[in-house]
This record gives sequence, C-alpha cells and structure tokens, in this order.
Amino acid sequence: MHHFTLYTSKTLAKRKDMQDAWQIAFPRIAYSYEFLMHGILALSVFHLAHLTPERYSCYSTNSRLHISVGLRCFRKVILNSTVDNCSALFAFSSLIMVYMFATLSESAELKASDAIASILELFKLSSLRPLFRREFGMIQSSETELSGGLFEGFEKHLDRLGQPTETDVSGPEQKIACLQALECLGKSLRTIENSERPLELNESFIGLLREQHGVALVLLAFYCVQLHAFSDYWFVGPKGHSLLLKATDALAGQYVSWLEWPKGIISQST
Repeated sequence: MHHFTLYTSKTLAKRKDMQDAWQIAFPRIAYSYEFLMHGILALSVFHLAHLTPERYSCYSTNSRLHISVGLRCFRKVILNSTVDNCSALFAFSSLIMVYMFATLSESAELKASDAIASILELFKLSSLRPLFRREFGMIQSSETELSGGLFEGFEKHLDRLGQPTETDVSGPEQKIACLQALECLGKSLRTIENSERPLELNESFIGLLREQHGVALVLLAFYCVQLHAFSDYWFVGPKGHSLLLKATDALAGQYVSWLEWPKGIISQST
C-alpha cells in the first residue's frame, strides 16, 4: 500500500485530479472493502514486478494471489450492489482494466494464437468501462472526425475495410458481427480523439478472432493503433506494437496489404 500511494497511483493518469483519485480516494474506500484492497495490492505488486525484473516471478505470484481473492469477493458483492458500495465496485472495475493491460502477455516467443487469446480476455472485460480518459493535451471537438490528430487518415482506411468485410466473410451472422466490429472500431478511434467512452464487441466477433479469421485479424491490427496511443503508460507499454506483430504473423495472402496503415502509424512513434 505504501508503494501504491507513493508511486503506482501517480503512474495511472497524467491529470492531477485523476492521480489524486487513485492516490487518495481509492485507498480510503479500500479500507472498507476487502475486494478493492486486494485489487490495489495486486496492481501495486505487479508494478513492483515491472520495476524489478529480477524479482518478477515472486512479485507476479503474489499479485495473482491478491487479484484472485479480490475477484472472488467482488463477484459476491456485485450481486448486491447498493448506493453505499457502488463507488467501491466502480473503483475495482477500473482497477481490473489497468491490471488486465499490465498482465497482458507480450513475449516475443509467444505464438500468435496465444497472443490473440490473451487480448480476448481483455475484450471480455470491456463492459467494465476502463478509467481512461483523453490526456493528450488536444482541444476537444464535437466533430466526429479530427484532422491531424492521433489517428490521421483512419476514416479513409476504415471505409476501405468495408469491402473485404462484405466480400470475404461467409455467413450472414458473421458478416454482421464483422461490420458491427468495424463500426465499433471507428467509434472507438473517434472516442479517443474526442474523450468519449469506449464501446463493446459482440461474441460472434470474438469467435472470429479466436479462429484467426483474416478480416477479424485486420480489425485487431487496427485496434493496435489505439492501444499503442497509451504506450507511455507502464501497464500498456509496447503491447500495441507486439500484438500487431502477432496479428501480422497470423495473417496470410491478400490481407497483409491492409496492415500498411496501422504499421505506418505505430512506426511513427516507436
């Protein structure tokens, strides 16, 4: 807890008011809720693992223990959410998203299928609404498209992606799932540009990703661009770049050319 309040909390946001929430409000609430206390300790210990690789195994084991206990308690409490405990439940949900990003595997030796399975675990938690908000010092805009922003040119490339989504995906349900994922991807990219909230994917698209369908992998590669936008946070780091490489490894033939834009965007800031 000492490490969390002095160090980890300050790495979870750039805005002072958000840092204060992590540093002061979260620990204060945690003293009344066991699951949140375990969540804080799990993230703090994993931050120590990140800072001291020579003790990574020991710290990561302790971190998994804390998050396991925290999740068990959280599942019981969330069934009886009230006005009194809703802040603690939201705090833990936000913390879990950071923890999932931090523990997302990025090993160079990891097979593409395993790397994709790892990101799927993160997607399953998308409904927990991560405590991310735009912190890039750019003026917010009410327009749906910004020029010269983080993802310059993405509208044009997303429009082009509609073609293989329509022609190369068999089955009406799967086609609808990919088109919905494409729509979510566009909205999510605009979300980060305009500081709005992230969206959710449906299970059919998750299934296509698990099967390493070409169109789904291209959409995943485009997602890597926005993941890479948070690479200066220790719990995200180079995961966007690493996942893009895994998606590239899993793709074949005609789909490879679709990766030029995400590769170009990520290479500019790598």
